[in-house]
Amino acid sequence: MRHANPTRIVMTLQWHAPTLVLQVTDNGTGIPADRLENCEGFGLRNMRERAKEIDARIEVHTTTGRGTSIIVTVPIAL
Repeated sequence: MRHANPTRIVMTLQWHAPTLVLQVTDNGTGIPADRLENCEGFGLRNMRERAKEIDARIEVHTTTGRGTSIIVTVPIAL
């Protein structure tokens, strides 16, 4: 909310055994490629570190002016 100024945010949580998939998508300003590659700021860096701690995979898809989608896939052992 603070950086991207979106008017819409959609969160989905799905179970695709044996993984849990969280997707957060917004229609905000997107993340400039250089910031995404350099992982500037604490937000993206923290998300990547936390995903690594739980053996999750994180994907960030973004288009300047069109928004961002972050997908976290977490393996769940039952």
